[in-house]
Amino acid sequence: MLAKVATCLFALAGVCSSSNFPNYTHVKLGVVVQERFIRSEGATTEQMEEIIRSAVTVADKTLVHGEFSLEWAEYTEVVGKADYGADLTVVLTLLDCTKTHSISKKVVVGDKAHEGI
Repeated sequence: MLAKVATCLFALAGVCSSSNFPNYTHVKLGVVVQERFIRSEGATTEQMEEIIRSAVTVADKTLVHGEFSLEWAEYTEVVGKADYGADLTVVLTLLDCTKTHSISKKVVVGDKAHEGI
């Protein structure tokens, strides 16, 4: 799972930061996690958060006309929020399939990009 997350984030960071958008662009990444799922994949929440925050920091430093920011949340914090993702550009979920689909339904309505791992 660590490799999947790293690949996804570095691809996102590389595409966005190397394009140097002509207008100021704010990319806000929301990450929704469930510790039990991450542990079942052989990692810890702390490892995932460190990898993700590092990738976002690198992307933010290389993006000339904009910025990257990160919003980290546990699944239990967002499950009851009907408007979750309204202020996000991209949502990355590290959840089991059922929970990933429930978050996806919320963010797709808002026309956001969603990547489930």
